[in-house]
Amino acid sequence: MSSLIYIFQGSGRRTQTVLTDMLRTALPYFFTMLWPFIVVNLFGKAYWGDCVDALLIINVITLITDWGSKKYLLKRFDLTPNELSEAWHESIYTRLLILICFLLLILISPFSSVMKTGICILITSRFIYATYEAIIKYKHRHLIAIVAELIGFLSGLIILLLLKVEISNEYIIFSMAIGEIVRNIILIIFIKDITFRIGLRYFQPTYLTQAYPFFMLAFTSSLIHVVDRVFVYTTFSNEIKSEYQIYMNFLLFMISLPNFLLMPYFKNYYKSKLIL
Repeated sequence: MSSLIYIFQGSGRRTQTVLTDMLRTALPYFFTMLWPFIVVNLFGKAYWGDCVDALLIINVITLITDWGSKKYLLKRFDLTPNELSEAWHESIYTRLLILICFLLLILISPFSSVMKTGICILITSRFIYATYEAIIKYKHRHLIAIVAELIGFLSGLIILLLLKVEISNEYIIFSMAIGEIVRNIILIIFIKDITFRIGLRYFQPTYLTQAYPFFMLAFTSSLIHVVDRVFVYTTFSNEIKSEYQIYMNFLLFMISLPNFLLMPYFKNYYKSKLIL
């Protein structure tokens, strides 16, 4: 009982950290769920149904380019905090090769130029966010991340409304991409815990093998969602695809909600030096 009391009753500063961590973690999932609602209400189900195929490709590529970076870096930061900058740069430069390969594949794909631009921007933006997410978590820069999420989402929504007259699935993807660019710009400007350096010495192929277990954990847990979506997206009409994704996003958000609410407390508890 004393352990449970300690988890949920702490200092004001620790409680604030936990609450902001909760909100920061939940916001991207909430906005992912909100985007289709907005598009469907403004333009209809068919428009969002046109987007889901591209978004599935983007999500799979993002999963691969992340390569388990967040959990790997957090683990390494805990074990060797004096090598924070070194580990962070190794993650960027090594994963950058994977990102470049996928960007080249997108550029030679049959998508239109607007769609190619939107997909490339989204993939690159998510790569950058994954790079900063470990720093946000480790250094407790949750408030900055929350502000960046809110401003980024509003920026993307404004672009979408400005393009309303000539709306298409390409411009929807492009609007989402602009929102993520704005989010990343805010993070880069205001997170000063680390200074970006240029140097080929940071490219370490061994990073891929070290982070591989973390990548496989994320990949296998997401595989079931990818498989069923591939089946639905290749079988049914745009309207049905749109409805399916909205319901699935809502279901996954509700399933993840207890994790958002409780996990920051338990992480904070296990990292504590207090012996119970």
